[in-house]
Amino acid sequence: MSKEEIFDELRKGTVTTHEDPARPFAKITIPDSGKIGGDLIIKVDKKVKHLQLAVSHDFRYGNPNPVWDRNAPPQIYGKPFTVITKKNVDEIIAKWEDIGILREEKVNLLPEGEYLVEVRAYTDEAYEETTARRIVRVTK
Repeated sequence: MSKEEIFDELRKGTVTTHEDPARPFAKITIPDSGKIGGDLIIKVDKKVKHLQLAVSHDFRYGNPNPVWDRNAPPQIYGKPFTVITKKNVDEIIAKWEDIGILREEKVNLLPEGEYLVEVRAYTDEAYEETTARRIVRVTK
């Protein structure tokens, strides 16, 4: 897939991969848009042992691990500014915010734009893992 095709696919909907495609582990729902200061609510169709959320603004196209896997196909990846891990839950709630201090007051510095949201639901079993990714448009 080309860079544009991958971006289009991530903008259209959630892209889900299962560790064992014959036995999908979980269904993850990621919203298509958000509001600055509002909630980002990620839902899973069942309670999972581990649920991890990563939100990135600065995302790129390429191989994120060239040292470990030189032959991996290029993909969209980012450096997350928010990472949340919860145990034994069926949802994660995060705020669309990046709090900074301006003139001794807390200010939300998060700009409008597109964010790469990645969610991973898994257990201690290697085959019980689902990863979902989507580009979410955030506005004021």
